[in-house]
Amino acid sequence: MDHYPISSLLNEKAIPFDAPINVDAIASRYGIKVISTPLQGKVGEITFNSDGSSVIKMDPFENSYEPRRRFTLAHELGHFFLHRVPNYAYEDTKETMLDRKNTYWDGKEGEANSFAAQLLMPEKLIERYGTQIISADNNISLDDFVNRMSTIFNVSKQSMRFRLSGLGIIKI
Repeated sequence: MDHYPISSLLNEKAIPFDAPINVDAIASRYGIKVISTPLQGKVGEITFNSDGSSVIKMDPFENSYEPRRRFTLAHELGHFFLHRVPNYAYEDTKETMLDRKNTYWDGKEGEANSFAAQLLMPEKLIERYGTQIISADNNISLDDFVNRMSTIFNVSKQSMRFRLSGLGIIKI
């Protein structure tokens, strides 16, 4: 079950609730500036300024794969909605964003990753599109199902597998 009110967050700024979720529109509508710039050893970061503005910086090399870029942006949006502190920056290295060790999932980085997964792959949309795919082909293989779902949601296959597993739809 999802913990974050994603549909209300999108409704608040009239962002369509359909796959793929437009994370760039979310950043824009909440006044968050998104910059692509080299970041030494970091995938992305968000800075909260004292004037209330926020800036997300994303390394173009680390985020050259569009599903990776979308996840990084959604992750930084997670920090924006969950952990906003004036004059503070969350810096995410490749290791902290991709590591799934238990110690990693205990904290703000884990919360931002969970938020990102729920934002990019909302449970209601997973159910809607999953049902459509199964209805069209009830003999579809698990790999083909994951591939089609990841394409619809513009996320990596790994992210989709992890999300479907987290929702109890598949076992990995």
